[in-house]
Amino acid sequence: MVFLDQTIVELERRYPGSTEFVGKQFTDEKHGKKRHKQSVHSPTSVTRRLTQINCEEAGRTVKLIEDEPYYHGFMTRQDAEKLLKKEGEFLVRKTDVAGRNHFVISVMHNDTINHFLIKRTGKKRLFWVYKFAFKTISDLIQYHLRRWEPLCEQGVIIEKPCLKKQWQLNPEQIEPHVKIGEGAFGEVYKGLLQIEPHVKIGEGAFGEVYKGLLQDGIWGARIPVAIKTLHSTNMTASDRIQFLREANIMREFKHENVIRLHGVCTSKEPIMIVMEFAVGGSLLDRLKDLEHPVRRSNQLLETKIKVNFVFGAARGMAYLQSKEIIHRDIAARNCLLGENDVLKISDFGLSFIGKTLREKKLRKVPLRYF
Repeated sequence: MVFLDQTIVELERRYPGSTEFVGKQFTDEKHGKKRHKQSVHSPTSVTRRLTQINCEEAGRTVKLIEDEPYYHGFMTRQDAEKLLKKEGEFLVRKTDVAGRNHFVISVMHNDTINHFLIKRTGKKRLFWVYKFAFKTISDLIQYHLRRWEPLCEQGVIIEKPCLKKQWQLNPEQIEPHVKIGEGAFGEVYKGLLQIEPHVKIGEGAFGEVYKGLLQDGIWGARIPVAIKTLHSTNMTASDRIQFLREANIMREFKHENVIRLHGVCTSKEPIMIVMEFAVGGSLLDRLKDLEHPVRRSNQLLETKIKVNFVFGAARGMAYLQSKEIIHRDIAARNCLLGENDVLKISDFGLSFIGKTLREKKLRKVPLRYF
């Protein structure tokens, strides 16, 4: 056994069921606000004696943390707390602390969700939470899980992994191909989900958009999808949260006049949102096409097509109302067309969950139709 003296000359702060030692304020990625400290101490030199555990003793886990079924990728505290339901259930997620990416263990203990920041030793760069240090996070989890070793002085232990849900996709499932558009956070692509983008189909302020195929199991059918990607550089925690917020709103949607979410991929960069691919393209483009002199020669057909679009939009909005969703940006540019010109409402980046919404201050936004 190897003993390490890990000296932390910083401000020591503890939260219930947690051991988080950071020199700066700990930023809660859920709201981007500083959390209130339970107690304040003067800067002090804290020496923590750690025991280094070798791979064999830990269980010799050879997996990368990204390949572990309990690793949920980038995830906010709020979303993690929604998934953990049973005593001892845990997951590992990535978050932003003081502008840097860190791994966190979230675990249910005595009906309370506890969050443990996984730290690194200074020289060997080993991973540790409480008493033991490991070469990999997988070894850390395996050792504490097999031996029921606590993660803190309060005796919090991990017992059962919270596995990824069906909507939490692996990067190996999707391969972006052709760029088809741009969004506020990045680009939009069409293609297969094999993660290396081939041809982009769109781009926005935060990322890219691809068209792709979602592979439903190893031997399953492949279906075309649209893939929104988040730019990997210069993205803050707030940007990631805002990007994934659209997917969180869409997760429960199931209606032919609303674009369907297939899932998200957050385990590796770039973060991706995978959605139903609308073969007919944008409603705005179709309306412009109907204004062509050749099209306008048949006014009866033109009127019939437009009435069908209005009917589809009305059905989609009625469904969103039943789900208490305020879209806030209904426009032709945010409506897509599927098979047989079925209109589908999309782009929920500005959407709000609730029956009413009152703006606190004026700001520049697209014209909103409620």
